[in-house]
Amino acid sequence: MRQPLHALSLIVNDIKNKNDDGALNPNIMQMCHALDALIVSFDSMHKLSQLDSGVVKPVLTHFPLSRVLQRLNEDFQDIVRGKNLSWRIVPNKSWVYSDENLVHQVLSHYIVNAITFTHKGGILVGVHPRKEGWCVAVYDTGEGMTQEKIDTLFGDAQHLQQAEQRDVGGVGLGLAIANRLARLLKAPLEVRSTLHRGSMFAIVLPRGVATEKISEAQPLPLNADFLLGKKVVLLEDNFDVAQELESLLTSWGMDVTHVLSAQMLEEACAEEGLFDLIVADYHLGLSDETGMDSIRLLKQKQDTYAFKSVLISGDTSNDLAQLTKQENVLLLSKPIRPARFRVLLNQLLAN
Repeated sequence: MRQPLHALSLIVNDIKNKNDDGALNPNIMQMCHALDALIVSFDSMHKLSQLDSGVVKPVLTHFPLSRVLQRLNEDFQDIVRGKNLSWRIVPNKSWVYSDENLVHQVLSHYIVNAITFTHKGGILVGVHPRKEGWCVAVYDTGEGMTQEKIDTLFGDAQHLQQAEQRDVGGVGLGLAIANRLARLLKAPLEVRSTLHRGSMFAIVLPRGVATEKISEAQPLPLNADFLLGKKVVLLEDNFDVAQELESLLTSWGMDVTHVLSAQMLEEACAEEGLFDLIVADYHLGLSDETGMDSIRLLKQKQDTYAFKSVLISGDTSNDLAQLTKQENVLLLSKPIRPARFRVLLNQLLAN
């Protein structure tokens, strides 16, 4: 199901960008919101399935909370401010011992929940010391809830019943997923709320040991665009998807070369020169070749010229996630959402 959703997301975005009939804009925006909700729902149900089947295994490391907080800021600041809410993440230099990606997912679900039920005021993310570690908390000035509601908060059915209330798309399973992830990490959760005043959702993580010196991340300049004029090679053997991706990247001012295989990539390198970025599908229609093979080939061809790599895949296995992390490749799961894709490419090419 990931591949058709992936293609549909790109096609709908293309229709939105090419539409010049103002009367159709409300319908197109409704279509975009519905598709976005479908993608979020699909991801949520897939994540629950993985957690329930025991597929997800924590990879525990020492890491700085500042790295997770920076990712959260990049993920959500535009969404929160788009609702005319205030947004603040309090800087913190503490280290914890846990699974960095799973912690990021827990906090992301907390923030999405805060966005959903907060209509005025704002959202704040902060870190507080606890005897057993560090408490990372998400505060909002939203609707709040009673203690009775808190006691039933993390059940799947509870959130399915609330789906129609959501401003952010999906079936409302975020807190149920966060609860399962926290149990997997053996990390206590904390919830406090006052009806009509707001809520606090937090996770308590063990203290970690600093293993390196972390330089403070600098935020991207407002409206920064690092895509214009960049040369990108696109490896995709599905014609419809390739056409939409090429149109999307070109609309952002990128110079796109489309190839179907590693052999064509080799020819493109000889003819086109150096590339700034490769965007590759992982599963190709070739029995003995994947997108990772082409990324490695480009590294050989451009060994003295730095470029960035993006791998798009419907494979959500831990093995692929670990492989791409080891080889410094950004892994994106299908279906991708174009607006988020653009933000990620800007972050990637800014470094």
